Amino acid sequence: MRVLLTLTCLVLLTAACGSTDVETSVPTFVLFTPTPSQTPIPPTPTLSPTPPPDTSALLFPHPQDPATLVQQTLAESLDISRYDVVVASVLPFYWTNADTLDCDIETDALRSSGIAGYEVVALHRNMVYIYHTDAGTTAQLCDEISMDDLNGDMLIKVDAVAADLVRTAQERLANQLNLSIRRIQLTEIHPITWADTSLGCPQPRQTYEQTPVIGYWMILTAGGNEYRFHASFDTLRQCDPDDVVMPDEAQ
Repeated sequence: MRVLLTLTCLVLLTAACGSTDVETSVPTFVLFTPTPSQTPIPPTPTLSPTPPPDTSALLFPHPQDPATLVQQTLAESLDISRYDVVVASVLPFYWTNADTLDCDIETDALRSSGIAGYEVVALHRNMVYIYHTDAGTTAQLCDEISMDDLNGDMLIKVDAVAADLVRTAQERLANQLNLSIRRIQLTEIHPITWADTSLGCPQPRQTYEQTPVIGYWMILTAGGNEYRFHASFDTLRQCDPDDVVMPDEAQ
């Protein structure tokens, strides 16, 4: 009986070990590649640049440089081209009266608020025009002078020849006195027409051509002393007061 049971167990174990696995069906997943869309992409909008605001009009209505402003103002008053107006000098100033730009002496005495500006000297033909301006919108005519009546600092401003002659006379006198040129001051200068080539300072035993010569006479001071010079456009002479011979038309 025990032998039978043993054989039965062996048979069952053999059958179990010899059995084959049954395959299980597994579903297969198919991957689909998406087809790209043909919908067009809208273009990127182009932004137009915005120009920066012009702030100059907030400061002055139409600011100009003082020389151009005076040229245009004088040209309009004389009914000429502004290119016929010559600007001789432009100097910065601070006017004590913003309303008159210091052109009206009586009103200026009231001393309203001040303003920065320029003194502009302009020339046309034989006339000199002196303008005061603000920063570039207003030009006020303060004076007009004939070239024949000019003297002193105003003559130096508008006459380059006179300015050069004054500088030469100052340098010559500074070397003569062994002084700094800064100690040689111009006291007065006047245009004149000399009667002959002596330039109003004839020397003994000298002959001179009797022809009118356009020139200047000037007084320089140094150390409390006065020194007189006579000049033409290309000649400068120091003249002793005892030798001076002025033309009849000289003041």
